[in-house]
Amino acid sequence: MKKNYTFYGVLLGIPLVALTFISNSGGKTGGFSGSPGDSNTSCSQCHSGGNFNAIGNITTNIPGTGYIAGQTYNVSVTVSSSSTKHGFQITAEDATGNKLGNFAAGTGSQVVNANKAVTHTSAGTSQTTWNFTWTAPSNGAVPVNFYAAINATNNNNQFSGDQVVLASRGYEVLSTEQLEDVAFQVFPNPSDTQIFLKGNENFSDFEIQIVNIHGQIVQKTQYSVESQSIDVSNLESGVYFIHLFNDSKKGNSKFVKL
Repeated sequence: MKKNYTFYGVLLGIPLVALTFISNSGGKTGGFSGSPGDSNTSCSQCHSGGNFNAIGNITTNIPGTGYIAGQTYNVSVTVSSSSTKHGFQITAEDATGNKLGNFAAGTGSQVVNANKAVTHTSAGTSQTTWNFTWTAPSNGAVPVNFYAAINATNNNNQFSGDQVVLASRGYEVLSTEQLEDVAFQVFPNPSDTQIFLKGNENFSDFEIQIVNIHGQIVQKTQYSVESQSIDVSNLESGVYFIHLFNDSKKGNSKFVKL
C-alpha cells in the first residue's frame, strides 16, 4: 500500500509549529532587540499587522553624570497599549554594536544570550513593566546605549495581528578612574540584623546599594544618621556586596548575612 508521506509530514510539522509559537510566548533567544549589534533585527520581522497604539520606554537609575564602571543599576522596560499580552527583548551596546555589561533578571523576565540581553517569560507576558538590573563593565570607558523591542500581541498564538515598537536610551560613562576610592570596613561581619560602616567618610553623603552574588540590587538605602547603621534583617542568608558612591567617590566591600 502506498503511504502518504506528505500527509505524515504535515502531521509531524503541526506540533513543531505550535512549539515555535509557544516558545516565543516564553521569550526569544538570539538578537531581536532592534539594536545595531543585532543587525537592527527585531520581532517586527515576523510579528506585524496589528495596531494597539503601543508606546515603549526604557528607564534606569543611571545618573545624568553617567554610569560608573562596575556599578549595578536598575533598568525597566515599560509598554503602554490596548493589548493585554506583551513581550520584549533589551540589550546594551556601545556605539559600534559591541555588547556592554551583564543583565540579571527580575520578575517576569529572564536573561538570554550569555546575560547580554533580557526577555520576558511566559508568566511575564501579562506585565506592562519589567524590572531587572544591569551591571556596567568593570573597564567601562565608552557611552552605553540600551535598545529594546516591545511586542503588543493579539494573543492568538500566531505572528499576524501584532505590533512591535522600538525604544532606546543612551548614557555617558563616568569612568572609575574619575572617582576617588573610598576605603571602609563593614562590622560586625557576619551579621544577622545590622551592619556598621567604619571609615573616614560621612557615609550619609553616599548612595548605598546592597548587591547579591548574582549582581542584583536587593536593597538601596542611605546611611542612617541617627543609628549610624544599615538594617539587613530582611536579607536572606548569604554573601553580599556593599557599593557606595556619589559624584566624586566610590567604595566596595563584602559582608556575610547570617
